[in-house]
Amino acid sequence: MDALSTILTFNRALSDRTRTRIWMLVWEKEVCVCHIVNVLGLANSTISEHLSALKEAGLISFRKEGKWIYYRAVSTGGEMDRVVKIFHSFLEDDHDIQKDKKKLQDIQEASLC
Repeated sequence: MDALSTILTFNRALSDRTRTRIWMLVWEKEVCVCHIVNVLGLANSTISEHLSALKEAGLISFRKEGKWIYYRAVSTGGEMDRVVKIFHSFLEDDHDIQKDKKKLQDIQEASLC
């Protein structure tokens, strides 16, 4: 994929608020899909659609462990890594992103899965 196509795919994937919030949740560590559902308070089917879009864009990957599915952000590779890091650093102090991270931490500590 050429540079223009790569950046457009990235922009399309993260042009949705929910997808961006999910991507930020899985940025630092692997997160179970049930935790993502609990943090965002959306239907499992809605979360699944957003996760699919992020997977298709190559921004996240997943692994299965029993009945659970875990997601994590992946390196985009090459020059795109700089764009991704800038994008992430711009958002990491956002109020909603911080609330999501706090809620995720609380859910994970309570083992709500």
